[in-house]
Amino acid sequence: MIQKENAIKKAEEDLLGRGKFIERISEAIVSYSSDENLIIGLEGKWGSGKTSILNLIEENLKDEVEIFRFSPWNFISRKQLVSDFFDQFSYFLGDSRHDFKSVGECLKKMAYLLKPVKYYSGVAGDFVKMLESALNGTRDFLTEELNFEKIKQRINKILLENDKKIIVMIDDIDRLSDNEIIEIFQLVKGAGEFKKVIYILAYDHELVKNSLDIISKNRGQEYLEKIVQIQIEVPTVEKKYLEEKFLSELENIFSGKHITNEFNLFYEKIIKQEIVDIRKLEKILNNIRFGMDYAEKNLNLEEYILLKTLKV
Repeated sequence: MIQKENAIKKAEEDLLGRGKFIERISEAIVSYSSDENLIIGLEGKWGSGKTSILNLIEENLKDEVEIFRFSPWNFISRKQLVSDFFDQFSYFLGDSRHDFKSVGECLKKMAYLLKPVKYYSGVAGDFVKMLESALNGTRDFLTEELNFEKIKQRINKILLENDKKIIVMIDDIDRLSDNEIIEIFQLVKGAGEFKKVIYILAYDHELVKNSLDIISKNRGQEYLEKIVQIQIEVPTVEKKYLEEKFLSELENIFSGKHITNEFNLFYEKIIKQEIVDIRKLEKILNNIRFGMDYAEKNLNLEEYILLKTLKV
């Protein structure tokens, strides 16, 4: 059976022994006593398990804090990421068990103010130009209620009066385009910088740094360090574990039929070198699973496993 490369969601599914790592992060978040905004970077390569770690942190903290998950990659159109973020955030807080409903209403107004004009429905042609002109002008038609800074001040006032922290997790940042990555980082250090809100951003350090180089004259590292106060690297998975998992899965797939001297030679000289992370491991195993019935009946299994590995 082909297995999906899904992130784990519960502690009992954690086969990588990252429990202590998750606990340390969770305890640090709960004990963070400042009312000031905090931005944490969870840094790791693709396939290193960032989403799984976010899931386990959420499981640990779900009774202690409010947790809002935002994955910009999931939006069909990512041309209005900032307004989409505030829209989703407002819905989340509107359904909150705590006294955040008024914050949700304020966030809806922020989403409205930040939404690009051309994305408003029901307008076209000359009317769009006229509306855009009005928005770019004095905005006299907006009431005092829609003053951006005043809305933000009201949000901060409400958040400071509430004893519950809000954790915002933003995943899949490194899947975005350069401009979208820049937009997310400007969001958390600009319009989205609220009191008692802790951001956890999951990304590949090198990819994000390269994107931030674009707006900082090749000083992306400094730009990143200025925005993200705490950078946490995802623990690497021991090679030994990956190798053991690969061999045990092969046992399950072929019931031991592949364990020969020829296979051991292929494994030591070639296959072993290709098993570098969990995602690569699962891709290799899925390629082996696909077509295994035919392979068992008609092919040399050792060569079949080798070729499937090299294909990945």
